[in-house]
Amino acid sequence: MIKLNYEELIVEKEGHIAIITLNAPKNRNALGVVISTELHKALDECDKDSDVRVIVLKGAGKGFSSGGNLKEMRNTLDDNPDIYMNNLLKAIYTAIPKVQKISKPVIASVHGFAIGAGMTLALACDIVIAADNSNFSVSFVKVGLIAAGHSTLILPKLVSLKKAAELCLIGDSISAKEALDLGLINKIVPQAELETATMEYAKKIAAGPPLAVQATKKMLYNYFKQSEEAQAEEERQTQIKMAKTNDYREGVMSFFEKRKPKFKGK
Repeated sequence: MIKLNYEELIVEKEGHIAIITLNAPKNRNALGVVISTELHKALDECDKDSDVRVIVLKGAGKGFSSGGNLKEMRNTLDDNPDIYMNNLLKAIYTAIPKVQKISKPVIASVHGFAIGAGMTLALACDIVIAADNSNFSVSFVKVGLIAAGHSTLILPKLVSLKKAAELCLIGDSISAKEALDLGLINKIVPQAELETATMEYAKKIAAGPPLAVQATKKMLYNYFKQSEEAQAEEERQTQIKMAKTNDYREGVMSFFEKRKPKFKGK
């Protein structure tokens, strides 16, 4: 296992799985400038590491992330709060979109709470596994702010516009069960089983063909950016490219040889 230490993150590597831990438990893993900047860097480093096939994102302490740091917000109320907010959002608006822009799949492992931008960060991940004790909240409106951190980009794609409006305009907390019913998360497990369940998902993806997995992630997000005709054509052309890979040959041959395939990303 390789460990790369940051000021407010811990980055570990187990086989083909990179594990990024938001590590500012005293601040409830609030997404401040430091942790957001480091998260952007860590995601970029993991994406460039050819040995990494999937990334797990989780929080240390009592929860995933509380979003904004209310103590910092209070301390800057009388000293150019707009400048503070501008600097904060510069970091957040590079970190959260990075989750979907990188080629490697990202799995959020959520326990305790995912609030405000912390909820948006979790939902930006490709798969979300949540402990049964977790809760989610788009809480910006509670402190006089709009739903930000890409909330208005991500939520309407995951739920109906009407439900997104309810979540953003009221800002009440919802349980993991409600989040699952809305299609915001993929699976609920007991708190004690969260790490095991998350790693099971990660290992399944890591065992898959890296080139096809990364191309599939790209195609899924491209759907929201282009016409159906363009999406279909890019899907067709991408599949033709996959047919020329060694992983495709390995997948087909392993089926007939009745064995598990060994994909190498070539």
